[in-house]
Amino acid sequence: MQRNAGDMKYLSVFYDMMRKYQESCKESLGDYSFTPNETSMMIYMLEHPEIDTAKEIAVNLGISQSLICRSVDSLTRKGFLTTEKDKKDRRVNHLTLDIPDEELKRTLSRMQGDFLDKMTDGVTEEELAVFQRVVDKMADNVGVKHEPF
Repeated sequence: MQRNAGDMKYLSVFYDMMRKYQESCKESLGDYSFTPNETSMMIYMLEHPEIDTAKEIAVNLGISQSLICRSVDSLTRKGFLTTEKDKKDRRVNHLTLDIPDEELKRTLSRMQGDFLDKMTDGVTEEELAVFQRVVDKMADNVGVKHEPF
């Protein structure tokens, strides 16, 4: 494939879409000062309560375990996460999301879907299918491990 000056636009567009998503999350959360990784982690834990260790969350979100551990520490200090040692393996901590504010829980639960709905507005199912195949191929090309769409 011949390269041209617009090739970097792919990366720029992906980056800008992620930035818009993070801005949207921050705006939706109002006074809560969560980092983008804390927000992603809480959303993931709400959707997948059976995944309850930092290592599993890191693998599933594609985020480094050290970054997840920083988010665990921060969310624990903020009172939104509790940890409990595994009874069989004391090296493992099980995480429990503790969000007493039901409105915050509802906001977190719908934020991702609302953004995805906005992002795909006017995009046909056929166009999405082509996009998903292309993104899967691109991810494979650079060794990004992920669940296929």
